[in-house]
Amino acid sequence: MSLSSINFLSNKYSLIPNKNSIIVKYSKVLTLLKKCKNFVFFANKACYNFNMENKNKNADGIMLTCNINGDAFVRFAKYDTFKRKKAWKSPVIFASIMSAFALVCFTILKDRAQSALLGTVLLAVGLVVPAVYYFMYMSSVRKQVKKYGLRSSKAQYFVRLDSDRIHVVKGKETLDHAWEDVYMFVEDKGVSYLYVSETRAYLLVHGDNYEEARKIIESKITKEKIKKA
Repeated sequence: MSLSSINFLSNKYSLIPNKNSIIVKYSKVLTLLKKCKNFVFFANKACYNFNMENKNKNADGIMLTCNINGDAFVRFAKYDTFKRKKAWKSPVIFASIMSAFALVCFTILKDRAQSALLGTVLLAVGLVVPAVYYFMYMSSVRKQVKKYGLRSSKAQYFVRLDSDRIHVVKGKETLDHAWEDVYMFVEDKGVSYLYVSETRAYLLVHGDNYEEARKIIESKITKEKIKKA
């Protein structure tokens, strides 16, 4: 056997793998996978530490589950419309004017029959129109209760009160409000109204965490913004 043949066989069946052998390639793949595994481990650890830091930063926050039912919504609607916006003034003024005209008819006009009839009509109009206005308003509120499915107490949204802001989650929608933007805070029976603006309010049901939430709210806003319904 020639020397070249011996060298060929020794290289082909050598126990020492060369750089192009399958064993070397497989070992490189294992090394790469090990490095990736270590990278994933340290990445997960870093994410865990980051989340724990954020959790500790927000440890003073309170989460409220707002189970809004129809009664709470109707109570809020009455407060917001008639007490906060003073919508009762127009019907009362109208009724007062018509009653005054009716009184004039009853007392001043000489023709008793016509004055009594005219006064009765004016008085009826002055009382019926405000009553119809109130009935139509309450009917629209009840339609909203039915539309939004508020007949049963179910979670409508979640409110988290943190040290720096108010975080609201409603379905897929998330909203953040700064404490400086709070318009006012109103306490009512069984529910409170947190106005984050003049046109937007969140109903906070008085539950397990409400007392702690109330303390946070009162510490973040001025006393002039805290009211009773």
